[in-house]
Amino acid sequence: MEPSSKAAAPPERKTPLYKNPYLIGFLVGVVFLTVLPFLQRGFLRAPPPGPSLGAWQLHTLDGGSYGADQLKGTVWIVSLAPDAARQQSFGAMYRHLADLGDKVKLVSLVVPGAAMPPVTPPSWVGLTGSAEALDPLVMQLLRPAFAEFAHVDGGSTLDEYARVPALGLVDQDGHLRGYWKDDELGRGNVINAARLLGRYGARP
Repeated sequence: MEPSSKAAAPPERKTPLYKNPYLIGFLVGVVFLTVLPFLQRGFLRAPPPGPSLGAWQLHTLDGGSYGADQLKGTVWIVSLAPDAARQQSFGAMYRHLADLGDKVKLVSLVVPGAAMPPVTPPSWVGLTGSAEALDPLVMQLLRPAFAEFAHVDGGSTLDEYARVPALGLVDQDGHLRGYWKDDELGRGNVINAARLLGRYGARP
């Protein structure tokens, strides 16, 4: 019987599991995603509490009464904008907060006569009132932002303030936590701070 012209191929050697790069990568990813929230919690902090806003009362765009009591226990981001375009970009932030449900709300302060797109997300509230009702709240929430971003301080009208793109953040206890310029960077920062407060509370 003639020997085979082809040598028998050696049996294929399997890579041990502990040397499999795909498995190692998968396990590293799982561990990283598991510990990431704890790392974030250890290094990231929302801004410290500022002044309390106290009691206030406005009304929704359809005429309902709405005030501080309805937002108690909720983190909220506030915007004062004169036109539908800026309000629309403000409302679009909700997609980054939707997983938190009612823990975080968007609040648009609408100067009387200003346009606003339909408020569709359930956690986006449009509020308005007379200039006399809006002015004290706007001054508490956003006056530092007006002074920093537009070098505008007391004595200006709501219409002038509305032209300054600013966002404010209020915690579950009704304390102002900070303000940011209403641009891409500022929206990202306020979203991150709101998520921290929404997940871990005002006094973690």
